[in-house]
Amino acid sequence: MRGDAPARRRSWLAPVTAALVALAVLAGIGVALNRKVSERPGLGPAPAGHVEIGAPIPEPWPDLQHAAQGTRSVPADGEDQLHVRATMLVPAGGPGGGLVPQVRDTWYEVQGMITVRELYDGRPAGPGPKGEDVTELDRQSFAEDGPGLRHPTPEWLAGLPGETMLLLQDLGLVRPAGPDPGPAVWNTCAGLIERVDPLLSSRARVALLAALGLLPDLVYRDVTIDGRHVFGIGRQEGQDVAMLLFDPQTAHVLGRLQLIAGGGPAPTPGVVDTRPSAGTMRIGQQLLYDYEVVHP
Repeated sequence: MRGDAPARRRSWLAPVTAALVALAVLAGIGVALNRKVSERPGLGPAPAGHVEIGAPIPEPWPDLQHAAQGTRSVPADGEDQLHVRATMLVPAGGPGGGLVPQVRDTWYEVQGMITVRELYDGRPAGPGPKGEDVTELDRQSFAEDGPGLRHPTPEWLAGLPGETMLLLQDLGLVRPAGPDPGPAVWNTCAGLIERVDPLLSSRARVALLAALGLLPDLVYRDVTIDGRHVFGIGRQEGQDVAMLLFDPQTAHVLGRLQLIAGGGPAPTPGVVDTRPSAGTMRIGQQLLYDYEVVHP
């Protein structure tokens, strides 16, 4: 990103209340925010709050697909950039313990999702593990591969089919015997939603949700964030569960939880597990997502 104070064109998603935003920062739940005020990288202190992982719910796909029909993609083209903020709570260390937020701000050129700037807690990121420049590597890869799943562009995303089987075929997820029902569909479709959520058309969002609904043995939970109910949808990964959180009203992805098998207290203060077998799982990784489209 060129310059420290770009002229921002805010296109926030899924309106939420200020209390929910503050709670999300504390609890590490991903939220696509709708804010009126610009802010620089970095998050302020948050008041106390809690998250409850509740009882199983019926499959929410019909409701989510219906909600997705009312969404639209955020306009982005040319030299626009997608700014993605990811917040994760990590142990503070030391005798006091507790958790502290770690914030990563990344700016991508929307043409190929080319990394152009990255900050960790407001500090510039260093080069790659071998000293390589990430931006140049991304540009070389985009030049070689062109638009696609690895390097999506607004035009490529707009061209994704709305029919589920055609979408899976375009994403390379259909075998001769039919769609791959395993982790490839989850990782690809869920990963694409998380990565470019504000750039997805309603047609593509509906098809991606329908593709996830094809997977067997998913876990569906009622998740409450400070009194607000959202859909938690997870897939078993070994003994753990990778869970996405969705806004029932907009079908935008709100974030990710990793539920870890085994007893022990939840690592986040204020997180409550209200399931009948409380204590058999605990919340591990918790992410918050924040998106905006900006003009450099």
